[in-house]
Amino acid sequence: QIVLHLSGMLVIHKPPDWEVDGKCREDEDYACDGPLALSSWLRATLSKSSCPVAWMPTLDFGFLHRLDVPSSGLILCGSTVTGLMMLRWQLDTYCIKREYLVFAHGLVLADFR
Repeated sequence: QIVLHLSGMLVIHKPPDWEVDGKCREDEDYACDGPLALSSWLRATLSKSSCPVAWMPTLDFGFLHRLDVPSSGLILCGSTVTGLMMLRWQLDTYCIKREYLVFAHGLVLADFR
């Protein structure tokens, strides 16, 4: 699901069991038995003219970062080369902060660190 669509940039909600794929998946028709490719969903959702970076494996299909396959969360994505470079600049200059929230199931020992 696209949570926010700005000029050249997207915020995407990645559900569990989807893969934030990058250079390793260069063939857009790549099929595997593993996780679903978020880049394939992005290309099916947005046109090449509105999100050209989604067709560029050398730019990790526009994804700024990754999340583990079993987890869910927000993914920053450039929909244009300019938007992706602006996001990368913000990440490299520490303008983007990350916060993680973990939900646990079961008991955790008191001395666990």
